[in-house]
Amino acid sequence: MKPAPVRLFAAALLCLCATAPALSVEATLAVGSTPLSLCFEPGAAKIYCACRTSNDVWVIDGATNEVLGPVAVGADPRQVVAAGGRAWCACFGADAVAVIDPDGDTVRALIGTGSGPVALVAETVTGKIYCANRTGNSLSVIDPAAETLLVKLSAGEWPIALCATPGRVYAANWSSGTVTVVDALTDSVVATVPVGLQPCWVYADSAS
Repeated sequence: MKPAPVRLFAAALLCLCATAPALSVEATLAVGSTPLSLCFEPGAAKIYCACRTSNDVWVIDGATNEVLGPVAVGADPRQVVAAGGRAWCACFGADAVAVIDPDGDTVRALIGTGSGPVALVAETVTGKIYCANRTGNSLSVIDPAAETLLVKLSAGEWPIALCATPGRVYAANWSSGTVTVVDALTDSVVATVPVGLQPCWVYADSAS
C-alpha cells in the first residue's frame, strides 16, 4: 500500500512534502522577518510560524499551503507551540506568552511570565503550559483553561529549552550546566542534574 503524503514545514520559509522514501520541495512560502519556530494546530489544521524581528506569528493553511497572514504578538517572539486548541507563543521582548485562537487567528491574551521567555512545552497529564524564562532564571506555569499564570519556579541560570514526559518537565540551563526537573503534579522542583557545558536542548525519548 502506498503511504499517504506527509507534509513537513521548516522555519526557513520552506514547505516540504514527503511521500516515503523520496522528499521534494512542494512550495516556498514568504512569511515575516526572521522565522524562528513552527507548530501545527491539528483542530484547525493550521501551521503557526513565529517571526522574531517582525514581531508576529504567520498563519499557514496546512492543507493548501496558503499563507493566511500575520498575527501581531509581543516583541521578539521565539517559540510557538500548539496545545488545548490554541497556539502559544513565547515573546522574549514582551516578557509574556501570547495566546492565539485559531478561530479567527486573534490574540486572546498576553500572559505575563518572567524575564525573557524563550521556550514552551505542554505537559500531557495536567495539560499545563511551561515557559522557560531565560534572563529571569525561572519557569512559569500556565493554566491553559483560565489562560493565567499559576506559579513561577526557580530554575538554573539561563533556562533555554524544555521537554516533558508524563508528569515531568525538564529545563536545560545553559549557563549553569544543569537540567532542572519539575514534578508537574505538584509544580515543584524535584531535582537539579549536573550535565555538560552549556546545554542548549533537551529531548524526551518516549520509547524508554
